[in-house]
Amino acid sequence: MNAPLPETISPRACADGEQRLAQALRDTAYVINQSLNLDEVLQLILGAIQKVVPHDAANIMLVEDGIARITAVHGYEKLGVDKSVLLNQRRAVSAVPNLVRMTQTGESVVIPDTSQSNDWINFSTSGWILSFLSTPIRHKGVTIGFINLNSSIRGHYAEYHAERLRSFADQAAIAIENARLYEKVRAELAFRRKVELELQDAMNELENRVEQRTAQLKNMNEQMKMELELRQKAERALEMERASLAKRVEERTAELSAANAELAKAVRLKDAFLANMSHELRTPLNTILNVAETLEEQVYGPLNERQMRAIHTQQESASHLLSLINDILDLSKIGAGKFDLNMDLVPVAALCSASTKLVEGTARKKNIQISLVVDPEVKHIWGDLRRLKQVLVNLLSNAVKFTPEDGFVGLAVGGDRENKLVRFMVWDTGIGIPKESISNLFKPFTQLDNSLARKYEGTGLGLALAYHIVEMHGGGIQVSSDPDKGSQFTVTLHWDERAHAGPEAQAEDPTRPVDLETYSSMGMKVQRFFSEFGIELVSDFQDDGNFEKIIQMQPNLLVLNIPANSECRALVNKIRSDPRTAAIPILISVNPADPRESWNLPQGVMPFNLSLTRQEFRKVLSSVTNMGTASLIRKVFLINARLSSSHAAQTTILLVDDNEPTVRPLADFLTARGYKVVLTYSGTEAVAQARELRPNIILMDIQMPGMDGFEAIRRIRMDSSMAATPVVALTALAMPGDRQRCLEAGANEYISKPISLRYLADIIETEIQKTAAAQ
Repeated sequence: MNAPLPETISPRACADGEQRLAQALRDTAYVINQSLNLDEVLQLILGAIQKVVPHDAANIMLVEDGIARITAVHGYEKLGVDKSVLLNQRRAVSAVPNLVRMTQTGESVVIPDTSQSNDWINFSTSGWILSFLSTPIRHKGVTIGFINLNSSIRGHYAEYHAERLRSFADQAAIAIENARLYEKVRAELAFRRKVELELQDAMNELENRVEQRTAQLKNMNEQMKMELELRQKAERALEMERASLAKRVEERTAELSAANAELAKAVRLKDAFLANMSHELRTPLNTILNVAETLEEQVYGPLNERQMRAIHTQQESASHLLSLINDILDLSKIGAGKFDLNMDLVPVAALCSASTKLVEGTARKKNIQISLVVDPEVKHIWGDLRRLKQVLVNLLSNAVKFTPEDGFVGLAVGGDRENKLVRFMVWDTGIGIPKESISNLFKPFTQLDNSLARKYEGTGLGLALAYHIVEMHGGGIQVSSDPDKGSQFTVTLHWDERAHAGPEAQAEDPTRPVDLETYSSMGMKVQRFFSEFGIELVSDFQDDGNFEKIIQMQPNLLVLNIPANSECRALVNKIRSDPRTAAIPILISVNPADPRESWNLPQGVMPFNLSLTRQEFRKVLSSVTNMGTASLIRKVFLINARLSSSHAAQTTILLVDDNEPTVRPLADFLTARGYKVVLTYSGTEAVAQARELRPNIILMDIQMPGMDGFEAIRRIRMDSSMAATPVVALTALAMPGDRQRCLEAGANEYISKPISLRYLADIIETEIQKTAAAQ
């Protein structure tokens, strides 16, 4: 073994060393330029290093995908180590501290004594190594390999050895990159040669076929002409193929760029298609629903019972179609990343009660009992009320659909306070799900039975939507099922600390002043409350026919959103004096800002004010039932205050829509309500009519040829005399951001088609009265 190196080196020794280093580098550079064989070059580099940096053994490792592989070795055979054992040994860079450090810093590693270094790792073949020197091989700032020198003498290596070794690392980087480029070029040339040989074979085969065909048909003039034409056609095709093959390599890069451009274009076209499809589907559906609602209102004359049933069937079918359209659009929005949640505090009991009530009618037809159990600890969760209701209604509807008659369906809610989780469990005693089919449950457009004669209807969208909605809430859905015994779907959501606080801490401030200035807007809040509680609500305006409608409907509760004047008192007295309606509880809305003595309520009417929280409003509902529970209320009849007929007759509505079938039933409905309706069919005409007529309110379609609704609203708002004129956007646009675009253009309100005519009437009166109150 060599003696240890002295601590100091004479100037002459340094000069000799520098000369040897320069000569070794020149020799290495010469071989690199003369040879592209990587193994040969790496062996020469190791031999040159031996002359400048003495060592017992050395190796070069190359790095690919985080793995360092020993590619070249030198000196191990003298130590009795089989180099075939070392070659191609692999080490994960992340598992060897020295390699990690050199990869991160780009600096060499010198370990004078491996027995004293915490960074040194002994392998089965490295126990003899007492001193170690290594430097990274880097190309363009990336570590592509390592040169490792090993010595059996402690203190053999110093920092100046590392400086010399780094010079060879630069040479090695050049050699490695040259060899790799050479291999790449060789592969490309081999590919080109293969293509040329295939082309030559194709040409030879084609020529053989032409010769054989010519020999067969040389005695037949007509057939020779046909063969000649075929040959000419084949030659043209062959020429085109030659040109195509010549450009193929060049075009691949261009195709990649074009593919990226097409992908971006496809995303834009998809968004445009969804917006256009929403409009194209909702516009005719809006016409169907508006015609049905107009007929139901008997605008065109009285209908008999069979005709009313037919109208209800039409409305149910159209509503079902609307739900399918909404499901498809929701899935498309999820796929495009444009599906947003409106997060708020959600009352769990109200959510579950509303969800079960929406499926009770279907369950009743099959004599299926529905149970609801809610953990009293779970009062609120943080989520999107409408979307969570959509999930539960979908799961409950499926449970009812797949449960035979006289079966059972249930919804149970349990809280896991320790893990901050809430579980909604929907179970049934239905047909169950085979285990092999459970994995397909949440895939869109997938059904367990896709045959034409399948027993159960459906599109296969509901569960896919439910899965995505729950996932967007940060939760999950689990399924367990036994065929012929039933299934259980468990929705698990986070139980936020904001929900633990309970309703008292999270309820709306009861002292907050009510910002609703009209009875119409108050009525809209009443409707929202009942919708959240899942209670069926029918609303109408105050008129002489209210009493007959009450008799016909027989509601569980009557809500009067009208002034407590003589007309209100007369209606209450009439209800109380008739045995068919005497037992119906009555609530009347009051303005909490007014003194209590000014309410002047008829006898038998209970007041409520709209500064109440949801929980307090539910307590009011409970107080009017015999059993003291709001869940007994199934049907509510709401009577809203109406503008006087003379006021309505003085109200001019400018109705703008380019679709005649859509606008006609809407105009008839509003005319029957006593309004003066002026129709226009374009944005340009709407601007002109607005300036001439000065209408009290404008109902504006958005998607119209020529000038669209956005531009028409902007031009109307430019007229200072119409800056306060209410404008309601009626549009089939239902994509994310459409509402905000309408409001930014100057609209006061946005309603997405299909439009409920009764709801539209509420909006019209609300906006007109807001304008009157502001003047």
